[in-house]
Amino acid sequence: MKEVVDITENRIQAAAPRRRKAARVCFLLSLLWMVFIFMMSQQNADVSTETSLRAGTLVAELVVPGYRDWPAGEQRELAMQIDYPVRKLAHASEYTVLGILYSLSALSVAVVPKRRRLLCTAFPLGVLYAASDEFHQLFVPGRAGRVSDVLIDSSGVLLGIAIVSLFMHIKQFLKTKSVYA
Repeated sequence: MKEVVDITENRIQAAAPRRRKAARVCFLLSLLWMVFIFMMSQQNADVSTETSLRAGTLVAELVVPGYRDWPAGEQRELAMQIDYPVRKLAHASEYTVLGILYSLSALSVAVVPKRRRLLCTAFPLGVLYAASDEFHQLFVPGRAGRVSDVLIDSSGVLLGIAIVSLFMHIKQFLKTKSVYA
């Protein structure tokens, strides 16, 4: 039994430099993504609307046959109709990436990765950042901070955590499967 403990400790010590580097990279990526979210939230209402309308136009071009042949007024009208779902999907997507990055950061500093650690660290951090982001939008011209957006953002964080947890589960399954094969 002592040999198993010694081997495990040796592996942990050998992996320590790699883990520290991974932790720094994950932390830096998390910070950069938070800056990206902040910059998107810093856009005033007019710029934000134009950004989401461009995204709506792109979606329409990809999904609606013959969209490019429509008159400009009809194209803009459709883009405006799908503006709301595009904005909410953007919220969820931004925070899904943040949830993934927070999860990877939490895992990179853990000696023994546990899914519980993800929920206890990554999720509250994501919710706090979502709330602070919506608070920040109260001070941006034409923007508003909404509780519903915090809930959408938090759902995105949870989805990011679920994705990382799923990959952890698959990795563990393949690892144990190869041991018994």
